[in-house]
Amino acid sequence: MKGKKILDLGCGGGKDSVLFAKNGFEVVSLDFSEKAINFCKENIIRNNVQRSIHIILHDMTKPLKFDDRTFDTVYAHLSLHYFDDRTTTKIFNEIRRILKVSGLLFVNVKSTDDPLYGKGKKLEKDVFELGHIRHFFSREYLINKLKGFEILYIKQTREKTDYAKKTISKESVFWQLIGRKLDHSHIFKL
Repeated sequence: MKGKKILDLGCGGGKDSVLFAKNGFEVVSLDFSEKAINFCKENIIRNNVQRSIHIILHDMTKPLKFDDRTFDTVYAHLSLHYFDDRTTTKIFNEIRRILKVSGLLFVNVKSTDDPLYGKGKKLEKDVFELGHIRHFFSREYLINKLKGFEILYIKQTREKTDYAKKTISKESVFWQLIGRKLDHSHIFKL
């Protein structure tokens, strides 16, 4: 996979970015948190993959500073479920813009079947604030955000999670999705 370019959108501490780099990918690791970016830098140095990863401190709610069709893959693991519908739509539009035709999008987001769904202050449909904003995705909502993509894989998953400093153990529920960006350019050709 040498030469394939991945955007790790909301990279956090860089664990996934390091794994991609070790497997021959060129990685751009982006996060809004300076603390996460610093931890990511340490992780990259510790794993000796500095040459394969470019780190960017940037808020994904702002336009992404990449040219159209820059990336072969966008990977968004638990980073897209913190925004209202309007912002979520903007982010998905930016992902669509920066992905190459036939590029892959890997998404993992909270499901409306999650035990925390409906907890806290309701801000809008499926968006609640309980310590921080959390947007829960229904299957239909997630698929709707992927207009212009072929859905290759979609599955609801469950994993044990300790909430509130390990005082309550529950099962978190997520949607995992892989989509391939379609080429609609032929529609506009005369």
